[in-house]
Amino acid sequence: CSNLQELPDSLGVMPRLEKLNLRYCQSLKTLPDSIGDKKRLSELYLTNVALVQLPSSIGSLVELKGLWMFGYNKLKSLPDTLGHLMKLEKLDLSYCKSLKTLPPSVGSMKNLVELYFNFVDIKELPKSMGSLGFLQKLSLQGCNKLVVLPDGFDNLTNLEKLDLRGCSSFRKLPDSIGNMKSLTEILLAHTSIELLLDSLASIREAKRNTKLMNALKYLKA
Repeated sequence: CSNLQELPDSLGVMPRLEKLNLRYCQSLKTLPDSIGDKKRLSELYLTNVALVQLPSSIGSLVELKGLWMFGYNKLKSLPDTLGHLMKLEKLDLSYCKSLKTLPPSVGSMKNLVELYFNFVDIKELPKSMGSLGFLQKLSLQGCNKLVVLPDGFDNLTNLEKLDLRGCSSFRKLPDSIGNMKSLTEILLAHTSIELLLDSLASIREAKRNTKLMNALKYLKA
């Protein structure tokens, strides 16, 4: 559908639609407000779509569990209503090169399990991310302007994997990283981290987490 430029407002007359695949619709710049009428929609694929903006009505997709928007779109911001997607489990915003930040409302997506934000020119993450208690995978690969992780990051008690590869400006892990008992994999290749925190080795929970310590020890040289 590379020549598709717009979707009809009548899209909203299909209330039973559960999956919408618009991948590679490279001429599509926006979605109709009626997209929010699809109360049963659980999967929305917008990969490599030339989106300029998302309608605020996207927050009405109360059953949405997967939203894939990775690719070379022109999104500069996301609507605050994104945080209304309370059942969302997977969100992929990789390669959204014009996107500079995430809305604070992202912290309201309590059921989010996987967040992919690779190769985006983001400088910081919202502090509200600490509210994503079910998050298990966070991938920030290639975010070369990211310097630190937000305060409260250690509240992600179910986080298992953190990917910071290629974050060339990233210099320091938070002191509380050793308190994250579920964290078993941290990928730090090609970052600016010179030394691991001395406190990491002294934290009891981190000592018990053999896999995590083995994954990180090569950085302590």
